[in-house]
Amino acid sequence: MTSEMRPLWAINTVGAYQDHLNRFPSCVFAGLAQERIAHLSQPRNVAVQIAAMQRPIDNLFEAWRRLNLESYLRQWAPNGIKIALERNKRFTVAQLASERGRLFSQLSAVDARYLPAFQGSVNGIAHFNVTYNMRFDYKNGRKPIREVACESYKVRKESVDWLIVENRDYEPC
Repeated sequence: MTSEMRPLWAINTVGAYQDHLNRFPSCVFAGLAQERIAHLSQPRNVAVQIAAMQRPIDNLFEAWRRLNLESYLRQWAPNGIKIALERNKRFTVAQLASERGRLFSQLSAVDARYLPAFQGSVNGIAHFNVTYNMRFDYKNGRKPIREVACESYKVRKESVDWLIVENRDYEPC
């Protein structure tokens, strides 16, 4: 290792390696400096990344609890799709806005509990399976409905936020 590289290893920051590449672009250690930059630029905490990917799911269930349609819709990518397997029906975000708007206006409260499980990420799309238990209380005094089911989500980072691109409800548990 050359004397120029020793301080870089001691400092071990993206800035130090980038500065070295700027000053010595054809240095024998340029490839190594680029590898260190790539390594140091990777997320250090996988749990933090999974939490960020899961955030639209968390926010969606919180929107149910608060009966906040605007927050519910913000969790979806513009071209997101919800597939209700029990009814063999697909909903666009616009259709969801209408359907959820009607339902939210009828409800006085929702108790939503859920357990997400990260399944992995392929080509920038993270996959989650979710088991949920929800209770719907109606304003008109109708008997509350309790629903326990499983579903899957695909989320993708769009701009700066992770958003839901697909939700398949009533998957086999």
